[in-house]
Amino acid sequence: MRKPSRRAFPALRHNTPDRQQTWHDVARATLRHMRIDYFWDAARERLQLTAHGSVTLEDLVAVTERQAADGYWRSRVLYDARQRTGPALTPSETKTLIALVESLSARHGPPGPTAILVADTAGYGVGLMYAIFGDSIERTIEIFTDLDTAERWLDRQTGA
Repeated sequence: MRKPSRRAFPALRHNTPDRQQTWHDVARATLRHMRIDYFWDAARERLQLTAHGSVTLEDLVAVTERQAADGYWRSRVLYDARQRTGPALTPSETKTLIALVESLSARHGPPGPTAILVADTAGYGVGLMYAIFGDSIERTIEIFTDLDTAERWLDRQTGA
């Protein structure tokens, strides 16, 4: 069987500074139906995450673990959740995600500054719940409804 070229998966945009992505990485991500685009913005030195559709706890765990594995744990992050649909994380799921962040923080230090961009008050409530439940994590996090404001704030923050 012939290996598909990377061009066979044009919708996925994944890159890292320290490794060349293989077609297998792209195929595996496609097969898992990733709902979060993952892109290192080298010009702005930040990780851009964009949620699409119904995002699950599994999706958030996968992208959080990848952020740490790729060496971006202490970098600035713009998480754009404006296109996210479907049910929000439950309080229990939020606590599970926070436990993962606490575990990764123990190994890698505090996560970098994070701007969470939401479309409405429901999204704002989920972001606020994450911030409140995760008050044990040393980090800088803000929630925004406007992209320009979020980018200006994030550009003023320092990451590793």
